[in-house]
Amino acid sequence: MISKEELVRCLKNANFSDEQINRILNKRIKTLLYRGKAKEIEDILKVLEAHEINKETIANCLTVFAYGKAKEIENILKVLEEYKIKKETIENCLSVLARGKAKEIENILKVLEEHKINKETIENCLS
Repeated sequence: MISKEELVRCLKNANFSDEQINRILNKRIKTLLYRGKAKEIEDILKVLEAHEINKETIANCLTVFAYGKAKEIENILKVLEEYKIKKETIENCLSVLARGKAKEIENILKVLEEHKINKETIENCLS
């Protein structure tokens, strides 16, 4: 569990604006507070920042904090980058980072590539 105070501290340390923090706190964050852990959220924020994921986008997808694991998110981002999935596409579907598994995503992308599925088609349906 994480308290609202710990969550605010994590977000401030990651340079979220007061407006973004207030917007996050005004959302339904019960699941995040119940499932989230300060250290994991801090690690997730570091991974997302290292991959230059927009803070505004992060603020709109709290699932990534409630269900995501930093190491798995890092691995997923590496797979997506390896397959040259655009950053904008990833930002439009952050829930993939929260619930996905890197190995499964890699296997799916391999199969789609083998069947010559157009990259644009994949990006239009990343979930």
